[in-house]
Amino acid sequence: MNEMKVLSEYRNIIAGCPLFNDISQELLPDSLKFLQAQYKKYNKDDYIIRLGDRFRYGVLLLEGSLEGSFINENYDKINMNHFSEGALIGESLACAGIAYSPVQLRAMSDVTALLLDLTVMYDTESVKHSYRLKISINLIKALAKQNVFLSTKIRILGQKALRDKVIIYFESLPKRPDGSIRLPFNKTALAEFMGVNRSALSREIGRMEDEGLLKAVDEGYILKL
Repeated sequence: MNEMKVLSEYRNIIAGCPLFNDISQELLPDSLKFLQAQYKKYNKDDYIIRLGDRFRYGVLLLEGSLEGSFINENYDKINMNHFSEGALIGESLACAGIAYSPVQLRAMSDVTALLLDLTVMYDTESVKHSYRLKISINLIKALAKQNVFLSTKIRILGQKALRDKVIIYFESLPKRPDGSIRLPFNKTALAEFMGVNRSALSREIGRMEDEGLLKAVDEGYILKL
């Protein structure tokens, strides 16, 4: 599928990606060409990136969902995050040109994605064009947000009390108009993300609901502190 067909089918998702903030609709085709975008499809349970692969591209998820994970020293899989359509994934690893990926990306459903070569922005001549400079600035912002996310996860993992882990994570999620948050994980994946036992997590969330600290609403929660 060429760039124009991809844009025709996924224009709203592509335009909504933070990497293309303030890029006009007319310049989106040039932006994709500049980033040497590759349109790819994957089946459920396919690996977009395996542990040890070279991490060459940022991944813009157009359809489906992905799981990011790694293997710890005990050979247990640790869930890092789940990603849904519109997410930009792996931008920091792609920019760093990591030769051996420390993480893996697995398709949790059939997936459609764009692979973006972010290293093209290392060419200082290329970013003299205004829209390319905007992409570079947007990438810096995306990397900063990723740094905030990782800092939050380190803070979560550093807590001894399970309730503190839950509160910090819930408070880090964006709020919907009614003040509620929607969890991007099921409880099994959330337990992996936090590095805790699933049953213990379910019990703690139940206790927080009983104590009025959490209220379940429309596939989400309101945290009351």
